[in-house]
Amino acid sequence: MDCCVYDCCSLLVERPDIMTPLLFQLIYAGWVVWFAYLNKLWIKNESGFRHWANSISHLCAAAFMWQHWHIKYSFAILFLVRAIFDGSLSMFRGLGFDYVSADPKSIVDRFEKRLFGMNGWLPKLIYLTICLLINLIKF
Repeated sequence: MDCCVYDCCSLLVERPDIMTPLLFQLIYAGWVVWFAYLNKLWIKNESGFRHWANSISHLCAAAFMWQHWHIKYSFAILFLVRAIFDGSLSMFRGLGFDYVSADPKSIVDRFEKRLFGMNGWLPKLIYLTICLLINLIKF
């Protein structure tokens, strides 16, 4: 256990440049969860699901990451969003974190369902792993 804690601390000492992008990603992850709650309210009030609002928000965050740090963080934040948004929305709607819609509406959800089927955990684990690897690997 101490070994893992030491490795993480030494990584931050050796690579302090990853702290600011990581901090932004953590803050944005909170925004994504809150945005999933807003989407739940939009669905509940039958005012429509705002795929365009989600897309614009996430692409702006990715552009911000690219402009201020490196393009790799743009990809990292998009994978982070894929890992947490759908699960958060499902939880707010009273469904399981691994819920997969029988008839997905978004292009990304349709592609994901075609690739992974009704397995809701595997894509989230893959996206989170890719996000972490992008953050840790020095390009």
